[in-house]
Amino acid sequence: MKATASLLLLLLLVISPALGQDADAELQKVLEASKADASRIRGLPFLMDVPVKKISPADFQKQMMRDLRRAFGAGEQLAHMEKLLQVLRILPEGMTIQKLTQDFFPATVAANYDPVDKKISFLKAYKKPATMRVVMVHELTHALQDQHFNLNHLVLSRELTFDRLLALGALVEGDAKDTELTFAMGPMLAGMTLEAISQFGNMQAQAYLARMKDFPRGIARPFIFQYLDGLVFVEAVKRAGDGFASIDLAFSDPPVTTEQILHPERYLTRDRPTVIVPPEPPEGYQVLVANTLGELGVSIVLSGHLGSAYQASMAAGWDGDRVLLLGSADPEPMLVWYTTWDTAEDAKEFAEAAIQMFRIRHPKAEAKLREDGLGLTLLADKTAHSVSLVDKDVILLEQVPAERYREVAQALNQAVKEELRVHRSPFQIGK
Repeated sequence: MKATASLLLLLLLVISPALGQDADAELQKVLEASKADASRIRGLPFLMDVPVKKISPADFQKQMMRDLRRAFGAGEQLAHMEKLLQVLRILPEGMTIQKLTQDFFPATVAANYDPVDKKISFLKAYKKPATMRVVMVHELTHALQDQHFNLNHLVLSRELTFDRLLALGALVEGDAKDTELTFAMGPMLAGMTLEAISQFGNMQAQAYLARMKDFPRGIARPFIFQYLDGLVFVEAVKRAGDGFASIDLAFSDPPVTTEQILHPERYLTRDRPTVIVPPEPPEGYQVLVANTLGELGVSIVLSGHLGSAYQASMAAGWDGDRVLLLGSADPEPMLVWYTTWDTAEDAKEFAEAAIQMFRIRHPKAEAKLREDGLGLTLLADKTAHSVSLVDKDVILLEQVPAERYREVAQALNQAVKEELRVHRSPFQIGK
């Protein structure tokens, strides 16, 4: 009981007012006092010095926007990404990514390691030096990851999809959270069951959401996922293998889907996802955004629409997806979402949930169920929206001009599926 109580205490740390005028000197002392602990616990030596500094919320926001533009593009590209997130109700209507970084993340993040400038930045401080040490160990773990496994290359070596980025984030943050808690708790963390760690993680998530009442839930959930689901994933991999040495190997062969984080056994058995290659868009359309949401993304979209009616099984069994936003002369873009599932039963369960979601999105539309019960077409204001199920595949179309529906549906129903080909990441920095 002592171990679980200690973990809860650490997960509910309260941030105090900002650092004083001697912040940089104080931070340097804490860093020097923490380096040996981070290196000892994580089992990796520091290969170079790690600067530390205080950063203002405004500068932190600029840093975040720089990283987001690197990942998703700038200007029109970023605007298209925002539109996709809004269409899926992940991002509230009218909320921009820049406003999100301005209003919420500076109040959420206490410190940050930047793999671009190789520095640790503190936005806030804690009331007790010992608490600051805990946070410093976490950030120093990111520095160790970067020095040994090259975080920039890890991220940029493949396509930047939501699913892959969140899976990598869970590995990186879960590893740092594990090191941080091992520093604070000693062997007690290792004595806890994975179920107990997950339960307390859920309690922390609820406490966090209660404090951040206005934080969009569709954004808060993936933010929390990286730390808490990542922690459980890292502990599962450590216990199935050789402790932190197994995590070192995981940076060479990282998880590629949020499914593998949510179900660590699927990482351990290397259950690879199916890659969906969509056809060329119909005449008059162009691809504005193409992405993969993964099991976590499917869960967020469905829960954002269905609320208390949502069940985790509706997203379980995910095997691959590809979501497109197609632009044309029409003011509203077309949403095309391909999904494939482990079994026909999984696909049917998702299709039923998607039909509920579309009925909510288009309550005044006339609904026409297919005779076989395996799909739905909604017609409203000369626009068609459909859910179709064929074996293990479900395709969603939204905002299709009714007069072109048959043509568009036929053109978009020819996606190619193939198993993900994994290219292992280089193991050492600079390689």
